[in-house]
Amino acid sequence: ISARIAHSKKHGVALSDWSDCETKRLEMNHDAKMAISRAIEDDEGMADRSHPGGYRHILTRMADTSRSKDPIPRMNESSELGRVQVEGEDPRNESFRARPFLLPNLVAAFCSFNAPTRSLIDWREASTDYKVESRTRTIHPTLPRSMSCVPVTDDGDEACANCGKHGNDTIKLKKCTACRLVKYCGVDCQRAHRKQHKKACKQRAAELKDEELYSQGHERLEGDFCPICTLPVHIPIHEHSGFNTCCMKQICHGCNLAAQKRGMNDCAFCRTPLPKNDADGMAMVQSRVLKKDPAAILFLGEKYFLGELGLQKDMRRAVDLFAEAAKLGSVGALYHLGIAYYHGEGVQEDKAKGVQFFTKAAMQGHVGSRHNLGCLEGQKGNHDRAVRHFLISAKMGDGESVETIKQMFIDGEATKEQYAKALKGYHNTMEETKSHEREEAKSLRWK
Repeated sequence: ISARIAHSKKHGVALSDWSDCETKRLEMNHDAKMAISRAIEDDEGMADRSHPGGYRHILTRMADTSRSKDPIPRMNESSELGRVQVEGEDPRNESFRARPFLLPNLVAAFCSFNAPTRSLIDWREASTDYKVESRTRTIHPTLPRSMSCVPVTDDGDEACANCGKHGNDTIKLKKCTACRLVKYCGVDCQRAHRKQHKKACKQRAAELKDEELYSQGHERLEGDFCPICTLPVHIPIHEHSGFNTCCMKQICHGCNLAAQKRGMNDCAFCRTPLPKNDADGMAMVQSRVLKKDPAAILFLGEKYFLGELGLQKDMRRAVDLFAEAAKLGSVGALYHLGIAYYHGEGVQEDKAKGVQFFTKAAMQGHVGSRHNLGCLEGQKGNHDRAVRHFLISAKMGDGESVETIKQMFIDGEATKEQYAKALKGYHNTMEETKSHEREEAKSLRWK
């Protein structure tokens, strides 16, 4: 009570603000009361205090004992200044010392403990805000906004990496979106911690990007499978299947041969009569384009790019169609955009943008894009990264990737184990593409 009277006189705080907190609810031992009185009256730096009965042991982290195995955390640990429940506490109980009662000036002094040259009175002027709730008998010390981001060494998963505050119902911690390593309680803390965190963040972000690049896109696209026999088509696809403009389906030669054996000369999938000339084929394609079919838009773009199907070559128009098909979800369109931007065909050359399109397509299962990424890494001298790409595309059935790894093995840029792994993956995939009808079509040189 004497400590409160002194505090009220110094800071102009009405003593009535404390009237709801009876003496028995704030009962402390003699050492604790004397420590608070000295903290209020003394204007010396806090680092000079070393008396074991003083207030050094009171300035502990405002954390619940359930959050720490150590009931009396060390002074150099991060502080969590929050609500302190004082009703019904026994001052002789050890748990009481782990959740001390802090006056506002003590709170501020603790936050600046590493600055011994500052006096306690200096901090008093900047931090005399407090709030008393008589019903719950709790005290909420508040700190100035400029003092809310004090760097700490504790950057655990459940605490803000900058100020050390633990997440709860009112404080929601959010992970750094780039590295996903640390959490912050707000934008201010993230900005204050940026300089310290920048290097590790960039390194981890690059690692995450690589993990994502090499862990995705190991399965072939849906369009690489024949819709009739449901088997993957041998690569290169256009040499082992035919594209029907009526339904925009890629039918393998084995299923086309089997349909003709049964006397079916129409589309083996939708039974629509096949176009008799380029004009009929273009009419079918245009009807599908009007319905926003991404496969039809991609097909039309290819014909403009090559000047086929009675169309005049127009690369600019082709790139526009590729972009439209990509927006509708066509992975093949991403690959064509990569080709266009990398070589500057129909657009201004932008190799970096071309690589971005290859990357997007490869991560969704486009074999050609994956092989191209491997070639680009090999050109840069990144042989390990190149082999990782080629191993993925080889396992998906790309024979060219197997030959590339073979040459790298001969040149000493790939190991024997890597070459053996590529061969094994390639042969396993080839077994999945085989069927009696396809072997028969191959023997007849079906086209």
